[in-house]
Amino acid sequence: FDDPLPICERIDEIAAAVRDHRVVVVAGETGSGKSTQLPKICLRLGRGLHGLIGHTQPRRIAARSIAGRLAEDLQAPLGEGVGFKVRFTDAVSPRTHIKVMTDGILLAEIQSDRFLDAYDTLIIDEAHERSLNIDLILGHLHRLVRRRADLRVIITSATIDAARFAAYFDSPTGQPDDEPAANSPPVAAPRTPVIEVSGRSYPVEIRYRPLEPDEDGELDDSAAVGDAVESLLDEAPGDMLVFLPTEREIRDVAEVLRGRLKRRAAGGRAVDVLPLYGRLSEKDQHRVFEPHSQLRVVLATNVAESSLTVPGVRSVIDTGTARISRFTPTSKVQRLPIEEISQASANQRAGRCGRTGPGICVRLYSREDFEAREPYTSPEILRTNLAAAVLQTLAFGLGNLADLPLLDRPQPGAIRAGLATLLELGAIDEGPGGSRLTELGRLLARLPVDPRVGRMIAAAHEQHCLAEVLIIAAALEVRDPRDRPPDRQQAADEAHRQFLVEGSDFLSLVKIWDVYQDWADRLSNSKVRKACQQNFLSHSRMREWRDLHRQLTQIVTRAGMKPGPRHGDADAIHRALLAGLLSNVALKGETHEYTGAGGQTLHLWPGSAAFAKKPKWIVAAELVETSRRFARMVGPVNPDWIEPLAAGLVKRSHSEPAWDRRTSAAVAFERVTLYGLPVVPRRRCRLASYDPAKARELFIQHALVEGDWETKAPFFKKNQALREELRDWQARLRRTQLFASEEQQFRFFDQRLPATVVDGATFDRWRRDAERENPELLQLTKADLLVDPDVRLEETEYPGRIALAGVEAQVEYRLDPASDTDGLTIVLPAGRLGQVPAARLGWLVPGMLEEKVEALLKSLPKELRRQLAPVQDTARRVVARMSFGEGNLLAQVAQAVRELTGEHVPASAFDESRLPDYLKFKIRAVDESGQTLATGDDLARLQGQLRGRTRSTFETLTAARPEWRRDGLTDWTLELLPERIILDRDGGGLDAFPMLVDQGDSVALRLAETADAARASTVRALRRLFLLAYERRIAQQIAWLPRLEPWSMQAASLLAAVEDQSPVGGGAPAAAASSRARQKERIARFHGQLARRIAERCAAAGGDIPRTEPQYRTWLKRAENHLTVAVQDLGELLDPLLSKAREVQKLLDSTLPPAFEASRSDIASQWAGLLGCDFLSETPWDALTQYPRYFDAILARWKKLTAGGLSRDRELLTSVGLFWNRYREIVGRRPELAVPFEEVRWLIEEYRVSLFAQQLRTSTPVSEKRIREAWERAIAASRG
Repeated sequence: FDDPLPICERIDEIAAAVRDHRVVVVAGETGSGKSTQLPKICLRLGRGLHGLIGHTQPRRIAARSIAGRLAEDLQAPLGEGVGFKVRFTDAVSPRTHIKVMTDGILLAEIQSDRFLDAYDTLIIDEAHERSLNIDLILGHLHRLVRRRADLRVIITSATIDAARFAAYFDSPTGQPDDEPAANSPPVAAPRTPVIEVSGRSYPVEIRYRPLEPDEDGELDDSAAVGDAVESLLDEAPGDMLVFLPTEREIRDVAEVLRGRLKRRAAGGRAVDVLPLYGRLSEKDQHRVFEPHSQLRVVLATNVAESSLTVPGVRSVIDTGTARISRFTPTSKVQRLPIEEISQASANQRAGRCGRTGPGICVRLYSREDFEAREPYTSPEILRTNLAAAVLQTLAFGLGNLADLPLLDRPQPGAIRAGLATLLELGAIDEGPGGSRLTELGRLLARLPVDPRVGRMIAAAHEQHCLAEVLIIAAALEVRDPRDRPPDRQQAADEAHRQFLVEGSDFLSLVKIWDVYQDWADRLSNSKVRKACQQNFLSHSRMREWRDLHRQLTQIVTRAGMKPGPRHGDADAIHRALLAGLLSNVALKGETHEYTGAGGQTLHLWPGSAAFAKKPKWIVAAELVETSRRFARMVGPVNPDWIEPLAAGLVKRSHSEPAWDRRTSAAVAFERVTLYGLPVVPRRRCRLASYDPAKARELFIQHALVEGDWETKAPFFKKNQALREELRDWQARLRRTQLFASEEQQFRFFDQRLPATVVDGATFDRWRRDAERENPELLQLTKADLLVDPDVRLEETEYPGRIALAGVEAQVEYRLDPASDTDGLTIVLPAGRLGQVPAARLGWLVPGMLEEKVEALLKSLPKELRRQLAPVQDTARRVVARMSFGEGNLLAQVAQAVRELTGEHVPASAFDESRLPDYLKFKIRAVDESGQTLATGDDLARLQGQLRGRTRSTFETLTAARPEWRRDGLTDWTLELLPERIILDRDGGGLDAFPMLVDQGDSVALRLAETADAARASTVRALRRLFLLAYERRIAQQIAWLPRLEPWSMQAASLLAAVEDQSPVGGGAPAAAASSRARQKERIARFHGQLARRIAERCAAAGGDIPRTEPQYRTWLKRAENHLTVAVQDLGELLDPLLSKAREVQKLLDSTLPPAFEASRSDIASQWAGLLGCDFLSETPWDALTQYPRYFDAILARWKKLTAGGLSRDRELLTSVGLFWNRYREIVGRRPELAVPFEEVRWLIEEYRVSLFAQQLRTSTPVSEKRIREAWERAIAASRG
C-alpha cells in the first residue's frame, strides 16, 4: 500500500465493511487513492480467488492507466495478475485476479454471464458520474446482490452522492422510501455502510461576483471574465481555469483576454491563453498538460470538471453554465441547450483549484443563485435516447427497462420513445407479453454500436453495400476525425474540401477513409501522422475509427455477413443508412428550411456537403438543437425507398373512393406518411384492399346498377338493353321518375351477391357457378326497373320514326334540360333538308301535342290568356278538336280556340319564343355515312348552312333531266306540272320540285330544290302569264282610274325625288336627255307598276297553283273575274299612300337647323327605302297596305322632333339605327339578300312605329329580341 494516500488511513475499516456487507460505498475526492487501493484491499481479504475482482472505469484511458499502476504496485506483468479490457483491447489471461475495464465492457458481459459468475467482487468506480452504463449496471447489481451472497460490490463516489447510493441498495425497489415486498429476498444487514475518505485538497475560497448589466441592459460575459482574470492574476500565484459553456464563448473570451493581457506581456509577465474542449485537436489539448514556465489561463468547457485534470491550477472562474445534452422524446431531437449547472458541478469546478495549494474560485453569479440550483446534475438516463438501454436490458435478460430498479427512473415517455425507436428499427415486436427481441434485435444487441447504426449494417448486407456502410458505421461511433483549430479554420476548411462528396456527408466520410487507407498502405507511420496533420485530420481518431471498423468487420463476419467487394452504389448505401434513420428523414420546403418528423423545422448544418445542393429529401444521422434545430451528417434519399423500409411505421389515409371502369374495381387515392411527412402524397390503390365493404358497394352501384362496366356476361347485355329501352321511354315521356330508385335496384343485386364479391374479377368467379344453378339469377325485368309497372308505353304516341321529306326519319328523344338537344331531334339526310315542310315540325309527336298547346296558350298576351283559364283544361279540349299534322299548328290552335270559346285569337299572337326548347323539333343533318353535319332547331338556318353542300349534287342530277328545262313560254303548254319528281341517285332518290320561272316577257320550266322555292317562283310566273294574257284589258282598267293623272304626277315627282336620294335598291337612271322625256318615262314606269300589281292581285285570287292545262284555264278565268276588284282595291290604296308620301317629301324639302340633320337624314333614308325600286308592284301587298300608317308615323315623329323632342329622338334613333344601318349596308352590298331579309325589313318599319308613334300601334308584336331572332333566321337562310 502507498502510505501517503489518504485512503490508507482507512484500510482496516474498509476491509471490515467489505467482509461484512455485500455492498459498500466509499466516498472520496479525486486524489484520495480509492481507484488504486481498493482492489488491493480486496486481494488482502482473499477476494479474487473464486472469481475475478472486476474494476470498472468510465473512460478507456483511465482503465489502462489504473491497470498499469496496479500491476506496477503488485510487481506483476500487465495482463497476468492484473489485466484490463477496453474496446479493441483484451489484456486478460487465466491467471488474472484483477480485471480493470470500462463500464460498457461489464454491461456487455451480462448478456453471456447474466449472474456475473466470473466475478466475486465488483468495484464500480466514479459512480457519481451517473452515465447510462453505470445506472444500468447498478440496476442489475441491485437485483444480483440479493441472489448472490458471495458477491461483494464496492461503489466509489464523490461525497455528494454517497448516502444516496447506500439508500438505493438498501431499498428493495431502489427507491429509498419503499418498504420491502413480502416475497423479496432479504437484504444484507446491517444497512449499506458509507465510508468517507478525504482527498488531497487545500482550502478553496469561494467568491461571488454576479454579472452587472451594461448601459444597454445586456450581460457581457466576456468583459466580466476579463475583469475577474485580471484581478486574480495579481492575487493568485498559479495557473487559472475558466469554465465557459461553448466553443464560441471560448473564442470570444480568448479574443478579449489576449487584447487585455498584451499590456502585461509588455511589462515582462507574459500570460498564455489556451482553449480546452472536446472537439479540440489532440495536439492543442496536449499543450494544456505540457510543462510550462509562464502563467496560463485555460478556457475550458465542462470537459475539465472531471474528465480531464488540468495541472497547476490555483484559481477558477465559473460562469455557472454549460451546454448539456438532452434528448427530447416527443421530437426525437438531441438538444444541446445552455443551462445553469448544478451545485454538485459547481463544487466540482471549485475543487479543481485546491489540488496543489490554497485556491480561489470566483463564481460569476450570486450566492442566492447557487443555493437555488439543483443539488445534482441530471443523470444521463434522464436526458438521453433510451433505445440502446432498452435493447440491452432485453438482450441481457434484465427484462423491461421500466421494471429495472434504477437509481433514477426515466419518464414513461422516454422509455416509450426508446421502444418506438426499436420498433422503427425492427428490433422488437410488441405482443401480449410485452416487448420481445426479434432476430434482427438480437443481432443489433451483439454489435457494439448504437442500435440505429447496427440497423444500417444489417440493411447494408441486404443492399450488398456492407463494405461501404461498415466504414460509415464505424465513423458514426467515433468523434469526427476532422480537426478545425480556432486559429486556422479557413485553412482546415480548404483542406477538408478535397474530401467533399457533394450532396452527402456519408459519402464524404468514405472518401476520407479511402484517402487515409491509401496513406496507410504507401507511407510509414510517421508520414501518415504528418499527412493527417497537414490535412487537419486527427491521427488518433483515425486510428480509433480504423480499430472500430476492424472490430465491426469481425463481428459481422462471425454473424454470417461477410463484407464483399465495394460497388460504389450511392443509392444502395443511402438506402441502408435510411433503414436505421427513418425518424430522421426530412423534406425540403419552399425555402431553405426542412420539415422533419412531427412537423419540426430543421436546418442543414452549415458545414454539410449537402448545404449547397440542398436535396429535396434527406436523412440525417443526428438531429441537434443549439441556436436552432440542425440536421447533421446528412445524405439524399428517394422517397420511394421509405415505404418498403418503414412498412410498419407509415400511416396510410385514403380518400376519394371512386369506381374505375378500366379495372372493373373500386379505387381510391392513398396518402402515405411517415411521422407526418408525405412519402406518397397521392396514388391510386384498390379500395378492396382496405375497405372491402365499400368496394363491394361501389361495384354494385356502378357496375351492376349504372352499367359502367366492360363485360361479356349475357345477363349484363340483357339488363343494359332493357335499361336503354326504358331510358329511351323516360326521355320520350319526359318523366325522371320512370325508373325504380337506384336504391331498389341496388337491393336487387345486394341480396344476391355474397360479401366476397368486391370487384369484376371476384364477381365473375362467383357468377359462373351461381348461374349454373339459376341462369336468370341476375336478369332484371320491367317490373324490377319501373316505378309504376302499369305505365303505358305507346309507340304511336311517341314514335321512333316519322314520315318526313320522303323518308322514314329517325326521332331521337333526350331528357337533359342542360343540353342543346333536350327534347326531340329528327335525323335527316342533308340532301332532304330542302324538302322538309316547316309546318310539320311544329306538331312534334302526338304524345307531346297537348303539352305544346298548353305552352302556346300560356304564351298569349294576358288579356287573351285570361279568357282561356284554366289553360290546362282548355289545352286538352283544343287538342281534341285538332287533326294531328294537318296544316299549320298555330292556325289550327287559333281555330280550335275560336270554336271552343268564341274568342278571336290570331295565329300571330302566339309567342313561340317563350316555348321551352324541348317543345321545338331539332334537326340533325347527316351525310351518307351517318356523320352529323349540322344540328339546330331553325330549319331555314340549317338549309342555308348546308345549301352549298347539296346544291352541286342537285345541279348535277337536274342536268341529267333536260325535259324539265324549257324557255320562252307565253301560255300554258305543259301536259303536267307535278308537285314533286324523284331524281335517281346511286340507287336512291332525291326529291325535286318542278316550277315556272318569270323571265320578263315569258316564263320558263325549271326544277327547284324545295317546295317553297318552287311555289314562290310559280306564283310569280303565273302573274306574268296572266299579264301576258290580259295586257290590253289591264291597260284599259288603268286608263279608267278616276284620278290617274294627278296620281301619275305625284308618282313621277316621288320617283324623281327618290332617284336624287339614291335609296336602297336605287331607281332606274334617266334615259332621256330632256326633263320632259324623263317625266314621261317616270309616268310610264308608274303605269307598269300598276299593271303588275293588278295582275298580282288577280293571280292571288285564282286559287291554288294549277298542275294541268284544264286547271290552268279554270285558274285563269277565276283570276280574270277578280280584275275589277283588284283595280278598285289598288285605287283605294293609292290616294292616301301617294298624298302622305308627298307630305313627307315636302317636310324633307324644308330647312332645319344643323342639330336636326341626323334625324332628318334618317327620315329621308326611311322614306326613300319605302318608295324605291318598283315599290308599287314588288312590295308585298300586306306591307304595301301599311304604307299610309308608316308615313303617318313619320309625320308624327317630325311633329315631336320640331316641338322640342330632339333629345328623345336621338335616343330612339340610336335604337333603330342599330338595325336599319346594318340592313342597308348588307342589302346595298348584296342586293340578292333582300329576299331572306324581307322579314327583318318590315319588322324594322314596325319597330319605328313602336318607337316614334306608339299611338298608331303595330300590325305585329315587335321588339329588339324579335328583330334579332329574325336576323338570325335571315342569315341562316342566306348561307350557302
